[in-house]
Amino acid sequence: MILAAAVLAVAVAWLVLPAPADDRCRRLASEATESPAPESVDTGPARVAAIFDLMAAALDAGLPPGQALGAVASAMPSGLRTQAQRAAAMLQLSAEPRTVWDLLAADEALGPLGRALARADQSGAPVAEAVRVQADEVRRSDRSERLERARRVGVRTAAPLGLCFLPAFLLVAVVPTIIGLIGDVF
Repeated sequence: MILAAAVLAVAVAWLVLPAPADDRCRRLASEATESPAPESVDTGPARVAAIFDLMAAALDAGLPPGQALGAVASAMPSGLRTQAQRAAAMLQLSAEPRTVWDLLAADEALGPLGRALARADQSGAPVAEAVRVQADEVRRSDRSERLERARRVGVRTAAPLGLCFLPAFLLVAVVPTIIGLIGDVF
């Protein structure tokens, strides 16, 4: 009995007490040398619209489009950041702006930004306003897509709910009525 209690106490102490310091240091060192988890590339419409708003704010502050793109690139997820930094570097190296905007327009997430910058560059329209309009359009498109998905949920749930409630309705309302009618007749 005493032996069992002693074994149990040692097992509990081994589980509860922290590991020796050298084990913890080794574990922390191995965790530090492991490559960090890759940053998730969140290119959802809300994030893209926020990036476009940042771009418009940088343009409103007086930065030229290339510098504004470089400044906003630090707030972008890694996949988009690479594209934006490449475009900003191309503009700093005196690349043709139309070519750079076309490269951005080919990207799925930054495409609206590239097209807006290309239109503004070609027409001479205010660049910040064009970018702001694209941010609003991204939000509007996202909202309409979410509403459409919400409408589809109602349609998809009608059949399962009907299949669940129809037998219950029959058992609770129709069967007792029929039994009551049969009881009155006989």
